[in-house]
Amino acid sequence: MIDDVEAESTVLHLWLYDQGAFGTQSANVSDFVGPDSDGGTEAEPLADYLQHLGLAEQVCMGGIRLSLTPEGVHRAQQIRRNRKDPARRIPELQRRILLWLSESERNHAASVLTFLSTDHAEFLGDRFSEEEVIAEAGYLQESGLILAHRTWQGSWLRPSLTPTGRECLINYGGDVSNYRRSRDSGGGNITNNYFPNNAGNVAVGNHNNIRQLATQGLDVSALAEFAAMLSQLAPVLPDLFEDDQAQVREAAGGIEAELVKAQPDGGKLRKLGEALLPILRKTGPSAVTPMLTELGRKAAEVIHQLPPLP
Repeated sequence: MIDDVEAESTVLHLWLYDQGAFGTQSANVSDFVGPDSDGGTEAEPLADYLQHLGLAEQVCMGGIRLSLTPEGVHRAQQIRRNRKDPARRIPELQRRILLWLSESERNHAASVLTFLSTDHAEFLGDRFSEEEVIAEAGYLQESGLILAHRTWQGSWLRPSLTPTGRECLINYGGDVSNYRRSRDSGGGNITNNYFPNNAGNVAVGNHNNIRQLATQGLDVSALAEFAAMLSQLAPVLPDLFEDDQAQVREAAGGIEAELVKAQPDGGKLRKLGEALLPILRKTGPSAVTPMLTELGRKAAEVIHQLPPLP
């Protein structure tokens, strides 16, 4: 039985791509799960999941044969690039080590290499290596985010999360680079109600306009805060692809642009907010998921009260 359909489906997704199963070609999923499995029982949830995401479609032939859609081909190529990109791979490993230590605080890990036996070690159909884990644990130790004891072989024993590591995880979603930049510059944390503008800079929301909408019976500050937080955390959230992140930036920038107007358009704010909620549901579990979910719930309450576009 498959325990993690999402993770296994990523592996299947890339396998289909490697088999050339796109365009007019297809591949039998039973060849992926192997001859020792019970065939359809194992293959069916993976095939269904890829089809549900619009990444593959079933071909009417014998067995469960899939062919990747154009979007499926695009995503497979994107995954291949992303999982080899150090700019994505290393920050994600750092974030996951912090998250893993946070989850295992009551059951202290004997070694940082225990990380490799957890689901956190899987990354876009690949797995982090022992060398990568040891190197990034050393960086986190040097940065004061974890505490561990170095062995003569070069590994790390009895790793634990430090107070600054917890702050990085809770306030910055485990984004070590952003945390260090903010700390080094003397800045505050991202729980402030700031959000990026269309140029990618950080701007403060126009609270006069927020209050103006409030005089009409509605306070939209919850929507502004949700958009700001989701936009800042999008690069480190699990399972968000580049096009999802771009959509978040566009919608958050649009919300900011609307709020700085003399007369914000409630209909446009509703449309932009409605574009963000489905993206939140795509994200995988993380340390900031409960916070984002609660912000999303409050934003949804505001969105549903805004007037629709004519």
